Amino acid sequence: MTRPSPGSRTTPTTDHTTAAPPATDALQRQNAPRPGGSRGSGPRRGGRPLAALIACALALAAITGPTSCTGHRADQDPAPDSQDLMTTAAAPASASQDTALGDDLIAKRDQARAADPPVQGEQINDDSPEGATLSAYYFLLLYRYAFMTGSTDDISAMSDTECVFCRSFMDGAKKLHDEGGWVDYWDITVDKTTYHDPTDAFPYVRLDTTVTTSEATNHSGDGTETISPADREHTLTFAMYHNGTRWIVREVKTQ
Repeated sequence: MTRPSPGSRTTPTTDHTTAAPPATDALQRQNAPRPGGSRGSGPRRGGRPLAALIACALALAAITGPTSCTGHRADQDPAPDSQDLMTTAAAPASASQDTALGDDLIAKRDQARAADPPVQGEQINDDSPEGATLSAYYFLLLYRYAFMTGSTDDISAMSDTECVFCRSFMDGAKKLHDEGGWVDYWDITVDKTTYHDPTDAFPYVRLDTTVTTSEATNHSGDGTETISPADREHTLTFAMYHNGTRWIVREVKTQ
């Protein structure tokens, strides 16, 4: 992907902070689950997949290089004979997982995996603070979508190939689903954003976001549930650039 040179700029603007951005507020309502709809009915109890997996991804990357939070090295592919064995065993494994889950969890899994893709904002591709803000929020929605459905195509398209966090969590979501797991729907609310222009020292837009997430539940393929509390006012910092067509996420860090 094309990245900005140190002297490049996006649309000039002064740094500014927006509380409850109107555009993202509208999108949050659009992307909320519908009663009985495919976005999920909300978790009974919950976890903290956003903060926990970001922290895990960054910690593992610092220690071992691109690694998923499930322990799989991103640069290690199964040997051909292993792939053949996995293909042969796929159907029995799926049947075994269904037996372990039971009818109630199978229904929850199928509901999560049938979730609709998140809605994009109309100005999402604008080379502007509004476009950057909408893109960051859309990234968070696609993050949730990946863990609910196992689909990472859309979020991969807006992630820089050198984004360590992006690669790590996509590997983690894929492995979770390959092993029969998923994450129930959980709420993600952007409470505040602060936009910073690129500088000579840091040639990317920096977007500081304050994010609140509701409780959520992570399910493994054997029926085990991992539950932890909601996360209020968690700060995420996005490094982003506009490639002439859309916003690309270069990296994500947590505070």
